[in-house]
Amino acid sequence: MTAKSHPLRSATVALALLSTTAALWAQPMDVATPATASPTAAAKGLLAAFDKADTNQDGQLTPVEAKVIPGLLANFDAVDSNQDGRVSRQELAQVTQPD
Repeated sequence: MTAKSHPLRSATVALALLSTTAALWAQPMDVATPATASPTAAAKGLLAAFDKADTNQDGQLTPVEAKVIPGLLANFDAVDSNQDGRVSRQELAQVTQPD
């Protein structure tokens, strides 16, 4: 089952990941920075969180590594599109991109 075959599920997973990750990985904001980040900025933040969580720097997250990204572990199987037990940077990017 792929994200393309279930666009609503993909959008729900992306929204859950993007909304819960922003607070954890947010950098101090400049006063001129708007309070709401664009989806693109949120997606970039999520990919930056991926890079921090990838402790062995193999380009993939195990469930243990995924625990530090809020919402990812709960949605791990949905994001792991090839069902190999790991989430790649590409798989995570796919759920953050609008169809």
